Amino acid sequence: MISKIARHKMIWIAISLSLIYWIMAAIAPVDITLESLNWILVATATVVTIAYAPVAIGAVASGRPDRVEQLVLGIVCSWGATIAMRTWSGVWRFLDQPDWMASSRIFGFFIYISILGGVLHITAPGAADGVIPRKNWVMLGLAIGSGALIAGFFIGAKWGRMLID
Repeated sequence: MISKIARHKMIWIAISLSLIYWIMAAIAPVDITLESLNWILVATATVVTIAYAPVAIGAVASGRPDRVEQLVLGIVCSWGATIAMRTWSGVWRFLDQPDWMASSRIFGFFIYISILGGVLHITAPGAADGVIPRKNWVMLGLAIGSGALIAGFFIGAKWGRMLID
């Protein structure tokens, strides 16, 4: 199976596109590379969001989205949050990285919307008539729990460092 995957055309396209990135990254200054990629991502995310918006609007109007509609809602939330985060990042860089933007609750809201998009992606498989399978809830619990555990570790480590200093 691995040899079949290794011979697949898409793998070689992905490898080639990755090599193109690294060649361009070696040539162009990093700040120009990051700014260019950031705004290309904003444009790409905008087109993805617009493409899926009609289905997402229909899903909200239906009141009980099926698994496909729920997945589309997750796509729109995730890519919409990406638009917001990357636009915020681009403006932050443009304004010479003001402190208030780096620690803004607005940016936290964008992250939160991205998490909600992920929740919709996790709960969508197998969902039918508004009912989400138990295993999806378990996977969601594991995702949120492990994320909270990792956050707790870093927050605790930061407090510990502050106490030592």
